[in-house]
Amino acid sequence: LDLYAPMLRALGVREKFAPEDFVRSLASLRKKSAANTGQRGGQQQQQNQQRPLDSAQLELAQSMCRLLYQSVDPVERDELLRRTTCYAPDADGYMVRARDLVYNDEPDWASSVKLVDKRFVHPVVSNAAAAAIGVLSLRDYYLASQAACVEIPCPAPHVLKSITASLLAGHGYYVTGGGGN
Repeated sequence: LDLYAPMLRALGVREKFAPEDFVRSLASLRKKSAANTGQRGGQQQQQNQQRPLDSAQLELAQSMCRLLYQSVDPVERDELLRRTTCYAPDADGYMVRARDLVYNDEPDWASSVKLVDKRFVHPVVSNAAAAAIGVLSLRDYYLASQAACVEIPCPAPHVLKSITASLLAGHGYYVTGGGGN
């Protein structure tokens, strides 16, 4: 290949990928998986139809996410991601906007959490790579989500008082009186 290097350079072939190339590759995978679904149904239905990635495409998507994380300066990557839409495979192998995904940084919660407007990123994408391309952690999503705050039941006042009294008693403080439940 070294023999052809001058000719390849003269033709505009670069020696390494630019950061935009990784993002374009991910977008191309999304476009390709959507283009292969056929042309039936209304326009909105066509836009929402997509095939999951096959194993080779999934491996390529995972590699592009990893390389975007490992090979690109974080400041340059953050600026690029502000200007463009980055895609990543979801848990079912569909290409989705990275900002619509969460990565599982809390395995104990994952089975009980109901994701309202997000999906899990595919497990082949590491948490570090997912975070670098704009995927939220499950913890961050859960803490930032208004829906999560609404779904957390608050104990009855008498239960809170009992829990508080027990905690304080464990530290040598005792609650007396106080009126109400």
